[in-house]
Amino acid sequence: MRRFFQACGAVVSASVLLFGCESLWFGHTTPNPDSCEAPGFECPGDQVCNPATRKCEERPVELPDSAVATDDLGGPVFGGSDGGTGGTPLLCSGTLTPACTTTGMFCTQAVLADKPLKRVHATSETDIWAVSSSHLLHYDGKLWQKLSPCTSQGGFVDVFAVTQNDVWVIESRRVIRILNNNASEVPIALPTATTELRAIWGVSGRIWVVGSEGMIQQWDGSKWIAQSSGVTNHLNGVWGPDVQNMWAVGDGGTIVYSNGSVGWTLQSSSTTANLAAIQGRSSTAVWAVGATGTVLQLSGTKWDRVTISPSPNLLGVSVASDDSGWIVSQSGALFRRTAGSWVAHNTTDLLPRPNTDVWSFNSNSASMVGGNTKSVRSKWTGITGTWNDSLDELLPTLRSLGVFTFMTVIGMGQGADNNTYGLGIAPNGVIVRTQIGGAGWVGQAMWVDPAPSGSRLAWVVGKGGQAYGLSSGVWTASGTGVSEDLRAVCGVSSSAVWAAGNDATDTNARVAVFNGISWTALPTNILLGNPLYALACANGQAYAVGKNMQVLDCSGASCLANSLINAEPGQTAHAIWITPSTGSGSDIWVAGTAGKIYRYQTTPKTKQSFTSGTTQTLRHIFGKNNAEFYVTGDGGTVLKWNGTAFSVVKTDSTASVQAGTMLPNGNTAVIGGPAAGWLHQLQ
Repeated sequence: MRRFFQACGAVVSASVLLFGCESLWFGHTTPNPDSCEAPGFECPGDQVCNPATRKCEERPVELPDSAVATDDLGGPVFGGSDGGTGGTPLLCSGTLTPACTTTGMFCTQAVLADKPLKRVHATSETDIWAVSSSHLLHYDGKLWQKLSPCTSQGGFVDVFAVTQNDVWVIESRRVIRILNNNASEVPIALPTATTELRAIWGVSGRIWVVGSEGMIQQWDGSKWIAQSSGVTNHLNGVWGPDVQNMWAVGDGGTIVYSNGSVGWTLQSSSTTANLAAIQGRSSTAVWAVGATGTVLQLSGTKWDRVTISPSPNLLGVSVASDDSGWIVSQSGALFRRTAGSWVAHNTTDLLPRPNTDVWSFNSNSASMVGGNTKSVRSKWTGITGTWNDSLDELLPTLRSLGVFTFMTVIGMGQGADNNTYGLGIAPNGVIVRTQIGGAGWVGQAMWVDPAPSGSRLAWVVGKGGQAYGLSSGVWTASGTGVSEDLRAVCGVSSSAVWAAGNDATDTNARVAVFNGISWTALPTNILLGNPLYALACANGQAYAVGKNMQVLDCSGASCLANSLINAEPGQTAHAIWITPSTGSGSDIWVAGTAGKIYRYQTTPKTKQSFTSGTTQTLRHIFGKNNAEFYVTGDGGTVLKWNGTAFSVVKTDSTASVQAGTMLPNGNTAVIGGPAAGWLHQLQ
């Protein structure tokens, strides 16, 4: 007799879920006469009835964490993703610590390394759960966070939250329950070796799972009970408002209904299209959706076809108690329920991609998940009439951030297609994504004019010395006279903008200046031996830094070494920032290699070296004033200056943080950088 062992013991914090499971169940025992499903031949209390064989099997036994078992050949056996046929167990690593719970720390908003999300379930607007094939995510009203450092070998399929403290997740052949922050497998005996779980739903203390080959099982609070669906088609969705009204839908137009009994009744759907999902707002207001634009509405005991246009493959539906709702599709097309009808919704504010599931709270609030290659989350704001994306697929690599004075946040970075894009988020939440330059052009830096008096609102510079100015929502090329790559750009006004970079050997600097009409390259003979990496503009000029932390004063005609600031041989500056100071002078902050930070005051002339608390390379400085700003760098480094000293601010990222800005409210900093995504300060 082949034995399968699994002992589960894992703790889940508010922010991290760690699986570490092993289990035990046995093969067939001596069968009851005829069938264990037959009246009078039920299995004893320590056994369960296998609906496929109609034989009794021993109930799964929970073992302590230290339990070890072997198969018939003496090798270790795990109840893995295949539900007990010798699969690989969940792979886990890391420690059980909250990912992002400390006030003031910076938390990743974009789960860039994750796969597209499949399903979403919510108990409220501040308790939303979603799964990709590899991760479980949670939204608490502020942050989306991964709740597991584990990789699911079978692939997560669906999630259902009874409450915030009682969450059920299914893989293709496993059920996992997270109860009071403890994760454990709930062993389930599947009828065949090929049966797969496809959907989960619960109500009134009971849980239903449905799957391939017409499988339905119900958790009654202590055990799984197999139920007869009467069909062999794959079932893809299950929903019901109460125990007496449950529906499951599946391939070939299959719809089965249960009034609370063990058996289910087949209902006529008048379609052969594969149905993917079902949901409603009551037992008399239910919708099912599926392939080729199939939308069915319950009418008594029959289902009526609802015509929509266009007709893509529909993947999810959700209707709130106020009769508002959404249908999502493989093509990215959305359909909104309003005034009792389903109407195609304009999706120009969203990047085209599959939207796999949606949860509607009311006419002003909904959450949607999906993605082409990344785990995209989107939020509907009915007041503004827009969907707000999590931006994962919009800009996988951020290079620069800024804020317009009229409350528009703007970003620039590399898309998944390796093209450069400008990203605008208007006050009404509309996201505008516009390509900058031709295919493959790489933008390196952006400057947003805080008080534009000319037609251009922002500049982006980069590969090949090319510059692009933003005017009337269009990025227009403007030659700089420089052919080498430009790394930095800043300005003191719309008619005084500087861009800096290096030659191909990273030996000599290149600088160009814009006078409001055109760019002019400064003579190369004045820029020898001093490659430049960062710019800051103030006092009618640009301050450039790079090799040896030498600060250059750049005007419209030249760049000269600042006579008040000594170089630091052997060190390299990657960031510079100018803050207002008392009197007519300025504070010049320079940061770079080995965590070095220097402050130069021009009036009176002073120089100070500060302890940063890190040896990481520092790459960006931004903030409010000389009493409150941030320095960011490699290894997820964020430092905060409080007017007297620097302190290390906790982040949940180990990526290089190379961009940042203060939001218009002045209270929250947003950080971005290659591979770092968006980081948001937890308030």
